[in-house]
Amino acid sequence: MNCVPHADVSQFYYQVSLKLYPKEGYQVNQPLPTSTMARGLWFTMLNQVDPSLVDQLHAPNTTRPYAIQRYVEWTDTSRAPRTDRSTRQRRPFRSVTFTINLFREDILRAFQKFLLQLQDLAVPLGEHTYLAGEVGISRKSFLDLFSLSDSSQPSMTTPASNSDKPLHYLPKSYFVKFHTPTYFATTRSSFPLRFPTPEAVAGNLLRLWNTFQVGTGEIEEKPFIDWVNRGVILTSYYLCTRSYSVSKSKPVAGAVGEATYTIRESNPPFEQWLYVLFRLGEVTNLGRSRTAGAGHIRVYPSTSKLRREQQNSPISSQS
Repeated sequence: MNCVPHADVSQFYYQVSLKLYPKEGYQVNQPLPTSTMARGLWFTMLNQVDPSLVDQLHAPNTTRPYAIQRYVEWTDTSRAPRTDRSTRQRRPFRSVTFTINLFREDILRAFQKFLLQLQDLAVPLGEHTYLAGEVGISRKSFLDLFSLSDSSQPSMTTPASNSDKPLHYLPKSYFVKFHTPTYFATTRSSFPLRFPTPEAVAGNLLRLWNTFQVGTGEIEEKPFIDWVNRGVILTSYYLCTRSYSVSKSKPVAGAVGEATYTIRESNPPFEQWLYVLFRLGEVTNLGRSRTAGAGHIRVYPSTSKLRREQQNSPISSQS
């Protein structure tokens, strides 16, 4: 593999976001619409434009070129106290935004065609109807994944810089928040892995990178994973298992919470790749059922100056 991460500057991914407000205002104990519901909505849209595209995106044994994420604007910004889940009231919300990250331009064009034809701003999700308040479409470059989150530090080496100097500000640890249940398929067992080991996380993201970033910048899997197994350890975690509804007939379970991954064996080229892969995971989601909103993560490298309280994002778990 290349000594320094490279990316094809011509490659982009796309984000389509839809912000929804309860049409009749929030009602007591009104459930949040889930990412699974949003996926059904997206595919209903696409089916009206190009049914063959929907068939392609449902093809089995393929890496699906999209991921869905949910962001919630709560009515009360303070966190609700932990109580018995069977008796507590649902937390009131003001709006919910669904973002779908697309890794093929033809899917984006189909979305654009539908949105141009959209007449009714009322969107039915579950037993409630929502009003589409904002629709956003943006194009993102894979090169963005090479920029350190702390703006005071330089970006990593890319083809545009034409330099092979190693980065001196590589993160040595990563604090990762698992906002929605995360689980992995494994060849070692017929049962899913519900614990985010360094190998499971890095291996999953490596395969996604090699799928979506074809050509320059592919990572050779075996030497990288060998280094991860030797040189990356889980130094702390606070995780629990939560169920997640992928469909009415297919409930799953995965880990939510937080974990810290620390590098103990220096290898600048691989460390750069690890940074890029963690950044990729914030876009693609992680593990199985990622296209239904599972595996939604947020990553805080050690170079970031964010305080701990700033790590509490408005993203809601799908519990």
